Amino acid sequence: MNINYQERLENFRQAMKTWQVDLLFLPPGSEWHYITGAPIPDYHFEIKAPGDWVSGVWVFPDRDPVITITDISEQFISGKTWIADIRKLPLLTDPDEEFIKIFNALEGTKKTVAIAKTTWGEAYWNFQRLFPAGRFSIANSDMLDKVRQVKDDAEIGIMKRAAEITDEALLRTREMCALHMTMRDVVVEVEYQMRKAGADAFAFTPSVVAPLLGEMAVMHHPGQPLRPGSTLAFDMGVRYQYYCSDFGRTLFVGEPTSLMLSCYASLVKASTGLINILGDGKMTCQEACQYVIDSIASDGYGQYHAHPGLGHGIGLDAHEAPFVFPMVSDRIIKGMCLAIEPKILVPGEFYLRIEDVVCVRDSKAEFLTHYPYEPQVIS
Repeated sequence: MNINYQERLENFRQAMKTWQVDLLFLPPGSEWHYITGAPIPDYHFEIKAPGDWVSGVWVFPDRDPVITITDISEQFISGKTWIADIRKLPLLTDPDEEFIKIFNALEGTKKTVAIAKTTWGEAYWNFQRLFPAGRFSIANSDMLDKVRQVKDDAEIGIMKRAAEITDEALLRTREMCALHMTMRDVVVEVEYQMRKAGADAFAFTPSVVAPLLGEMAVMHHPGQPLRPGSTLAFDMGVRYQYYCSDFGRTLFVGEPTSLMLSCYASLVKASTGLINILGDGKMTCQEACQYVIDSIASDGYGQYHAHPGLGHGIGLDAHEAPFVFPMVSDRIIKGMCLAIEPKILVPGEFYLRIEDVVCVRDSKAEFLTHYPYEPQVIS
């Protein structure tokens, strides 16, 4: 993947001007990978060695970024980042003493520093403790997401592959589903098929939702066998080369009722209708939500519309800004990738959801997921 890291760096710098900060600290995570290209070190999350709160990338307005990291974690990123200045904390040394040396060298003692909200509390506490003259603020997800919410062609190419993996995984799961299976069997099959199709990891814990015993059950009744006359609503996503998919369809267990089919057709009409007009700058998130609300209501099923929130941005995180909710006035623009997920619930009877990842283009959005909409029955 050919990535312009200087362009990404400049995007962060412009954002820093808006936030009025001199330094930006990004711990290992989505933004770390976005700007460094380096793998996210598992060691940092799994073992939590003394002093590894120093791990992160520091972004400056007028010089190349600097990575601070423990020497054990450094092995995971060595030779895999364009950033040349990597400051290592030696193992079995005093983290305070070593980090003071690093931070002084970065001229950070009296700066205004924005800290990503996903930074460990230990790191934030130590920054303030060791450098009381510094001024620290939180860079929340909305601030950071907006830097990377418009995807370039290389990112979209990876996300297309992630979407293909979930398409294939549900297709194979559907082929394996049978009435003798339990809810647990279905979830395990989904997980297996996503791995088999090429997922590096799950974007989130996959779920299969069915209205059992008068309640919405994901895995509350894992031993419950599939029940004819019910529905199975899938919500599943993978990570592939760090990028996410988030996808869903509903399968019918036994022959569906006319109400099930009518409600399902209403969902499909509302979602595909929106996607086919969701062009560059044509709608706000609020307007997109209202389109789907109005469409489902016009079919006579407004009382069953399960959630006014329609979806969210997607990329290195499964859930990013913009959030396609009724209270969000952000305009949807070209290059944004969105997960659009309308839902219908008839309490105690059935639950329906469809979800597709799309990329906004000039006149309409492009589908990245391509699983068919035709009703599919488990028998």
